[in-house]
Amino acid sequence: MEMTRFVLVLVLLATPAFAESHRYAVSMFGVRVGQMRLEVRAGTRDYALAARFRTTGVAGGMLARVRFDMTSAGRVNGPWLSPRSYSEDVDTGRRQSSANLRLGAGGDGRLDLLSAVWLGGLRDRPATLGCALDLRTFDGIRELRVSLRPAGESASTVTCRGGVVKRGAGYTAEELAQRRQFPIEATYRRVGEVLRFHQLKVHTVHGKASCARFDPAPIRGGYEDRSAH
Repeated sequence: MEMTRFVLVLVLLATPAFAESHRYAVSMFGVRVGQMRLEVRAGTRDYALAARFRTTGVAGGMLARVRFDMTSAGRVNGPWLSPRSYSEDVDTGRRQSSANLRLGAGGDGRLDLLSAVWLGGLRDRPATLGCALDLRTFDGIRELRVSLRPAGESASTVTCRGGVVKRGAGYTAEELAQRRQFPIEATYRRVGEVLRFHQLKVHTVHGKASCARFDPAPIRGGYEDRSAH
């Protein structure tokens, strides 16, 4: 269920204390299964994120009642993030878990899952970066490595094919035997010199899943808005 969680997390709900809210539709098996809304507060030095996912409608019979609540906060270092804290409360319908991580100032190069989702996909990024992405995530137990590769471009979109989410340390031998890596594909829309997330597709142990943005508002603290701070 971890790979399903990675996709579902790419699209969450939020708390009203944060300034901006961004909504995403999550689909599996070709059917919309839920909605996520991500809350972002970010400047040139600090950031804070809050996210929530809930299954809706027909999803109740397909994924049980799945929910994820996550928060993350830390420092902004140019195009990179240095998380300081991360929390999650997860109910997959089969397993419930929670985690609260305090991350050191130095860090080891790994990101918490929510920071990785924002940095690697949902945050506006310079068009000059294209599909460049290679990062590791850690939830207190398990590690994932996420990479994207250059692919097709047009005047309005950039599509990153050939990407991979790979299971690493912390996964059981049974989980690794089941599957070690999962193909992903991300599509961004060009907005001036900025790439804005549009859709992500990923293979999971349960089948193909996708998430798509359906609110057009820019994420404050992304590259497009950075000069205004």
